[in-house]
Amino acid sequence: MTSPEGTIGAPKQGGLFEDLVEVPFAPAKVFDRSRAASAFMYALTTAVIVAVVVFATKNLMTPWLDAQGDLALKMAAAKGTPIPDAAAATVRKTTSYSLLVGGPLIMLIGPYLNAVLLLIGGKLMKAQISYSQAALIATLGGVPRILGWLSLPVQALLLNGSTARGLTDLSLGPARFFDPATTSPAVLALLGSLDIFRIWQLVLIAIGISVIGRVSRSTGALVAIIMAGIAAILGLIPSAMF
Repeated sequence: MTSPEGTIGAPKQGGLFEDLVEVPFAPAKVFDRSRAASAFMYALTTAVIVAVVVFATKNLMTPWLDAQGDLALKMAAAKGTPIPDAAAATVRKTTSYSLLVGGPLIMLIGPYLNAVLLLIGGKLMKAQISYSQAALIATLGGVPRILGWLSLPVQALLLNGSTARGLTDLSLGPARFFDPATTSPAVLALLGSLDIFRIWQLVLIAIGISVIGRVSRSTGALVAIIMAGIAAILGLIPSAMF
């Protein structure tokens, strides 16, 4: 029987978990077959996975979380607003909760914020994508970040926690090689955005723009770079203010 018009060569649809597993290694194939899918279930699933990883491994991360809290105390004191000893424990606990809560929220909400930046980049580069498509691209493109979260407890198992200076010690990027106590928070934030998982994420997003927006790979790359540039500028604002 002849296939109905318009279905010849249509890519086989994958399941949710199949797409999440394949997209880091076969992004063009996954984006092509999921171009009409909604981002929400992907975002929710990745957020749940990160939540499980973070909560299951929080004890392994304690030395680095405590060091990050101590760093916040030292920075406050250096700026002339020392935090009383009675409140120091609260600061450390807040730092810990910021990771436990922030990680899943980044995976759930982050793609929808990045989608706005992708639309801006798409407009500038003449890549025709809708907001829902941009959200899907940002969500699937962010799947390597799950591997980034998994890398933290793996490193915690291998490293000596007594020498922890902060969470940047676990970065797989240039931020790892800078002392967080003496490096500008703005510079550290910029360096922290250059780890291998975020670069991997940008590559996937560029491919997603190319496939779904039906533009060249170079155009997709430029859209991804515009998104990353705007995000980096916005991320530097809090660091520069405090």
